[in-house]
Amino acid sequence: MLTPADADVVTRDRGLAALAVLLDSAALEEWLSEQTGVACTARPRRLRYKRGTSCVLAFELVSITGSTLCVARAHSAAAAPKMTKSVRQAAVGAVVAFDPSTHLLVTTIAADRDLPALAALHDEQRRPKVL
Repeated sequence: MLTPADADVVTRDRGLAALAVLLDSAALEEWLSEQTGVACTARPRRLRYKRGTSCVLAFELVSITGSTLCVARAHSAAAAPKMTKSVRQAAVGAVVAFDPSTHLLVTTIAADRDLPALAALHDEQRRPKVL
């Protein structure tokens, strides 16, 4: 459930359709469970919000299959091509869920384009060489 302050932010920022999901852990867990077909828990770690542009949430995704560090990104409609490109270029298995209608993308840290070493660290066969 959104706090009153978070609900106010969501109301004021109509440019980010998925903002309410990222600010509400229960909503994020429900959405991820629906998208993946596996019940899960989201443990938020860090949130970055840029009004009208994006909201990025780093979190730990915990399910029956294990635990992994993930990043959820909610962008404005203007960033739709960028999100589609991110999905296309992501390593196999790095995209956890994607909803193009709300511009919400969840990936493992291996899909971080700005830090390509994360993909290598995430891959058990490539990790020793990087380290």
